[in-house]
Amino acid sequence: MGGSKVRDVPSNIIVVCSWLNNEMESNPEAARIARSNGWKLVPGQVPHEEPVYYQTMDLWGTIDDNFLVDWIPKHGDELSFF
Repeated sequence: MGGSKVRDVPSNIIVVCSWLNNEMESNPEAARIARSNGWKLVPGQVPHEEPVYYQTMDLWGTIDDNFLVDWIPKHGDELSFF
């Protein structure tokens, strides 16, 4: 969450394994995939408005600040690490 009080909200939290977290932070291609799947946000993006791809379920959803997911129709072409 980068230490920002503004972004320290439930909609800005996803859990990933340490390997993926490291890849998203150190590998430009992994960061691109993470951004396209909603796993990594760029400044200015509003967490509860950004779709997140749930790869294991092949579903997209937005996360609200009550930790609830609003499932949405397919957002785009998913990119996979696996």
